[in-house]
Amino acid sequence: MVEYAYIHDDVIEYAENKDDSKLVEANKELMEGLSLGEEARAGTKDHVRRRQLQAKMAVELMDVDKNQAKECLRLWKEMSEVFVEIRDMKFVRLEDYLSFRVVDAGCP
Repeated sequence: MVEYAYIHDDVIEYAENKDDSKLVEANKELMEGLSLGEEARAGTKDHVRRRQLQAKMAVELMDVDKNQAKECLRLWKEMSEVFVEIRDMKFVRLEDYLSFRVVDAGCP
């Protein structure tokens, strides 16, 4: 699952067109993949492969601990919803950036 998060992060970070609509669409696809029980929409082969990978991760999480898996997926969706808002922030001071990165990286 961590590997998928890095792949998704790379898609966002290295996107040629970083306008809001592209970022929103990428996050929408991620959130769709993290939703349990929702019907998959038709798409490209890449989209289908991505959905298969997401489904496999969700199933593996559920096999380990169903309740914690649901919570993990819920939290990942929540994080993804605010991703577009925070990634393009401009920092004037290094201290502000480092404080942001501590929170963004999930450090206490």
